[in-house]
Amino acid sequence: MIYRKTAIVAAVIVIFIIVIALYQFLIIPTPTPTITSTITTSTLSVTTSTEKLEWKEGWPRTIRIGAAAPGGGFYMAASAIANVLSEVFKIEVIVEQTKASVHNIKLMEEGSIELGMTTTDTTWEAWYGKGGFTKEYRGFRILMPGWPGPYMFVTLEKYGIRSIRDFNGKTFSALTPGSATDVFVRKVFSTLKINATIVNLSPSDTTEALKSGVIQGFGIGHPAPSVVELARTEKVKILTLSGEDAEIFLREHPEFTYPLTIPAGYYYPEQPKLLAVGMYNLVIVKADLPEDLVYTILKALYSHVNIINATWPAMAIGMSPENVKFINVPLHPGAEKFYRELGVIK
Repeated sequence: MIYRKTAIVAAVIVIFIIVIALYQFLIIPTPTPTITSTITTSTLSVTTSTEKLEWKEGWPRTIRIGAAAPGGGFYMAASAIANVLSEVFKIEVIVEQTKASVHNIKLMEEGSIELGMTTTDTTWEAWYGKGGFTKEYRGFRILMPGWPGPYMFVTLEKYGIRSIRDFNGKTFSALTPGSATDVFVRKVFSTLKINATIVNLSPSDTTEALKSGVIQGFGIGHPAPSVVELARTEKVKILTLSGEDAEIFLREHPEFTYPLTIPAGYYYPEQPKLLAVGMYNLVIVKADLPEDLVYTILKALYSHVNIINATWPAMAIGMSPENVKFINVPLHPGAEKFYRELGVIK
């Protein structure tokens, strides 16, 4: 009898709980979760905006972004930007395969692209007519910071190369002609008097040439998806310009940055933390684009960091607004307005 009463009480309690739950589900609306993408820095936080962004009549319906060959960071970053702009504004965005940094500045000067990928050392040389530029190029401005780019010298353990100087007498790919990597490699080998045969192969051809022994090493910026893939099938060794050799190099080429870091274990388990000379990757924009257009592009990009992160995580982190401190030539007026509103420039 006691057990029967207990069972009845328990049943009543269960029915009461079910009724309350049904009431909350049917009567009380469930709040819709808000998803935001946030960049947090020491000085500010940029989140997704509820502001509706519009592509104005009269603005170009097609945006061309100068990237590089597929397989590297420039192509991934340009694709990330294209994904945001095409999704937010429903416009056509074309990622152009180019010869990378130097070529992108020259293409922008002649009006063939609206946005492009390049690096701090290249923008400095272009602005002042130095290095590979025979005149001053002023048809571009800076749109935004991209991500830090420490340079790597990649080889395989089977070639027995233990330092950059061991590439003396070897064949080495500097990737696409005129790219930031090509410029850097040639400057390093010249400064350190490393007598290597430098060839220019695409990223995909480079890795195949390294595996077959046609070349014994190649240069590339970190992070590099192609090196991650290579390390899955080959015993990779990564070298950097550091220590005394870095000091020698920087005395002749102060436009580069040192030290930048490549995290331990990024490419293969036994890879140590590496210090490296490098630069900062940037996004440039055509100088004569309207101020409000450029401002709107930046609004869209910083309001959809989640899309960028899904395509190229390095940029999602490195584009943090405070990193405009790495630029060495003028911002576009639309970009200047955007970063001034955030408080990262005066």
